[in-house]
Formats: sequence, C-alpha cells, structure tokens
Amino acid sequence: MVENYKRVLIKKGDFYFKFINLCFDNFDGSLYITLERSGENNSYFSFKTNINDLSFKEIKEIHGKRKKWKKISYHGTGRIHFENISNPTIFSEPLLNISRPFTFFSYSIPTLEKLDIYYESVNKDTIVVDGSNLEIGRLTFSFLVAPVGISSEGSLVSLNYSFSSDCSFSISIHLNGYNLVYPKDMENHFIFPPMKGLFNKQVLPKEVSVIRFNQAIHREKGAILLPPNGAGIYTLIYTVPMRIRPEVTISYPDPSLKIIEVSKTTYYLKFKVNNRYGHTLKETIVPKSIFLNAEL
Repeated sequence: MVENYKRVLIKKGDFYFKFINLCFDNFDGSLYITLERSGENNSYFSFKTNINDLSFKEIKEIHGKRKKWKKISYHGTGRIHFENISNPTIFSEPLLNISRPFTFFSYSIPTLEKLDIYYESVNKDTIVVDGSNLEIGRLTFSFLVAPVGISSEGSLVSLNYSFSSDCSFSISIHLNGYNLVYPKDMENHFIFPPMKGLFNKQVLPKEVSVIRFNQAIHREKGAILLPPNGAGIYTLIYTVPMRIRPEVTISYPDPSLKIIEVSKTTYYLKFKVNNRYGHTLKETIVPKSIFLNAEL
C-alpha cells in the first residue's frame, strides 16, 4: 500500500528548514505537494512567458491577502494545478501512465535561510536532506516525474510509488536543473517559473482515472468495495463509468440492515449501513450481493 504522507526538511548546521510535504491520495491516485511557508503577501509577480524568459512580468496587487504556502496537485488524470501560485494549470501524462521524464514544477528561493525553521521533533515520516554543501545564495529546485527505474542520480530526494508491475512512477527533486535568469528587482523573492505542459488539454477523464487507479492498486478488474472509513462510509467503485448514475441494490445476510446513500456519481457510490435502530455500523460487513442497474 502507498505511504500517504512524507515531510521533507533541509538540515544545515543546527537548523532544520521546512521544504515540502508530499501526500498521495489513495482514492483517486493524485499527488499533492505543499510548500510550507508562514505569512501572507499583499502582491505577487505574474509572468507572461515560460520558464525560458522571466523578463516579461507584471506586479499584481492582491485584494485582501494571499497565504505564502503553495500547493501543487498532480492529478491521476494528468492535470497539474497550482494553488496560491499565479501559474496556469498544465497537462501531462496521467500518473499511472508515465512513459518519460517530465519536469512539472520549479521552485527558486533567494537563500536557504529564507525558509521557515522547523522546531518540532523529526519522526519516521520525515525525509531530511543534508544541506551542508548547498550553495550560499539563490537555490532553484526542479520537480521531475518519471517511470520507476529511470536514474535519479544527483537528486536531493527520490521517491517511488508502485502499485503493480505496470502501474508506477517516481518523483525526484533536483537542484539547479537549469540556469534561472530573473530581473534584478526579484533577487529577494521566491520565484515559481511557469512551466509548459506536454498536452493542451486533459487526456484522461477523472472517472476513468479513479477506476483504473483502484483496479491497479487492488489488483482487481471488477467493481471494488472499499472498507468503511472512520465515519462508517463505504465506497463502491464501479467496473466502468456509467452514462447515468445507476440504481444500486446491496443486500446483507441480516435483512434488517439498511443502506443509506451518502453520495452517488457515474463511477462510485458512497453509503452507510444502518442497523434496525438507525445506528451506523462502523465495522466492516461483507454484503451478500451487489446489483447495479444502469446504462453504459
């Protein structure tokens, strides 16, 4: 099973600096990367070109304030979205079908000491990068997705996500993947150069991506019933996307149990199981039968 969460710190001298958090969603196969920074901004630079030329920019004032933390979400569909960053959404290969290396994000900081200091204890879910040999001054990090097995030599961090023999990918972070040229008035700023995607639009529908990911991770070609979460909610993922939301009939050996639908789409159903007193059962109960009545 995939590890859901990893924190990455950079250690230099006696200090640990906050770098990124990585979180993988085991339901839809999306990867979330958070850049940890406290504080807010009143304005930001918006670039009108791509990574090769940062000279053409404009300053935009923010109505209110914008948090300094940033989030990059690489969805199982191949859609890459940037939150709290002015960069536009780009499109690449779906995470389950990575066939070639691709740099999907770049992050440039004025100096390591501009990062927030991490004061808490370092646990087993933390990756610590040795920053003792990092240069003084601006550092530029490139985030690369690639097939597992592609060399990540020279990377600061490299993580493999493997679900089956034909469904896997790796994420690696490299220092100074290219020479960043930026205007003089930006030397003290954090810079997020716009990236160019591999495609002009999303190549895989979300419903297909969710079904394929769950079939891969559970090694199952049919419908998949996920066990209840802490609130007692089951998720039933259909074999294929339906044209309309299906009617679903689920029966249990105990006929007094009642199915309560929480949400339903054309590719999954979330439901609870209540006993005769209306109480939600939170332990796993194996159904006797599941029937779907719908149109493809």
